[in-house]
Amino acid sequence: MPTVADYIVLNDRSFTLIEGESREIGPFDLPSNFVRGTSRAKPILAYRAKALGSADGALAPQARLRVSIQNGLHPLETVFLEGDGLSGQWEAFSGNFLNDVVLNDVTFTLEMGRIWISDVILWYQVRI
Repeated sequence: MPTVADYIVLNDRSFTLIEGESREIGPFDLPSNFVRGTSRAKPILAYRAKALGSADGALAPQARLRVSIQNGLHPLETVFLEGDGLSGQWEAFSGNFLNDVVLNDVTFTLEMGRIWISDVILWYQVRI
């Protein structure tokens, strides 16, 4: 059965996290024809991120960010960002972490530093 890529914009605004803070994005639902995934068909979480320096400007920009899905039950990735450049991040992961029956969420938890995040998008495949 053929599939096609689709996406949902989970957050199109920016937010900043400081060490120890979390931000949950959701809840969001998926269509019933969502493809859970195979080794070649996986959902992709994409977002923009930038490490920020300390509030007083004394420390170079560094941040360690943990990203998880379904109330933190399924860790997707831990990213270390260094320097003041804006980066695009994306992670392909098992579609079994998502559900087309109950609501889903994505959680960003900052383990170290300060970070700016924006434009969180979930790409997935649907059967047509």
